[in-house]
Amino acid sequence: EALKQVCRLNGRAVTSRDISFDLAPRLNSASRMNNVQTALDLLTTTDPRLATRLAATLDADNNKRKLIQNQILEEARAMTEKLTEHETGAALVLRGEEWNPGVIGIVASRLVDLWNVPVVMVSFSGGMGKGSCRSTPAFDMHSALLQTGDTLDRFGGHKGAAGLYVSEGNFELFKEKFLQVARTAMESTTYGPRLLVDMLLNPDALPEETVRRMTLLEPFGDSMEPPLFMGKGLRLLAPPEFMGDEGRSVRFSVAGVGGPVQAVAFGMGDYFREFDWKNQEVDLAYTPEINRWGSMERLQLRVVDIRRPSGR
Repeated sequence: EALKQVCRLNGRAVTSRDISFDLAPRLNSASRMNNVQTALDLLTTTDPRLATRLAATLDADNNKRKLIQNQILEEARAMTEKLTEHETGAALVLRGEEWNPGVIGIVASRLVDLWNVPVVMVSFSGGMGKGSCRSTPAFDMHSALLQTGDTLDRFGGHKGAAGLYVSEGNFELFKEKFLQVARTAMESTTYGPRLLVDMLLNPDALPEETVRRMTLLEPFGDSMEPPLFMGKGLRLLAPPEFMGDEGRSVRFSVAGVGGPVQAVAFGMGDYFREFDWKNQEVDLAYTPEINRWGSMERLQLRVVDIRRPSGR
């Protein structure tokens, strides 16, 4: 209950999305910020006042984690701008000094979303690198590391994610071998990003009550993704509103059942920089959800991908 309070989730039922994006990140922040005992104490205490203090500490740790994450992400993005096509076409392998090893996995996932290629991020300290690896659906990360294992001190993981240790002297050799494995995979498989939607369904044919019934299918997660629909030829009802750092995210309204419905597109702000919202249409891949803020609830579209309508 104390953790729900700091997440502003008190007084209502908790969804799987609340756990994924609010509760779990705060618990995980303890280990990422080298303070794992705080999370354990919160989960085992029966003292409400102590629970409140511990939850506040986790919330503060999570905010620190976000700051560190954004700093590393900006540094990594700057690095990618200086890399050659040889170093970015099939995968990204980046190194940094004293990056927080508990955070680089999150940053690697963000870079996968941005580049649509597998990403390895390695943090060096005292001549030894600790790395986090994140993959795309079509690329087997563990298999790739098996093929480069002679350059690593040790590694472990699975198809989608892994961790590794590599010495300073072996990093460049590992990087080149890994990039070659990724290039070979790109040539031999359907390697690029693929998005499979469940059905074509414009938002003006999707009642809020139907979306509420979809919550009965929860919990959603890996191998049990939430429904993904595609709306075609949609028009914005007002100018898009940019959000977040440097306006990288955006929200806008499209026609829904009985009136406008808000859509949010995280990390897709650049698409709308020169967008003529009065005259242009868009196709959206989206997941409908009930957005909750305090005691207020309303239908919202979480945009997964966006494109210009084909043939227009």
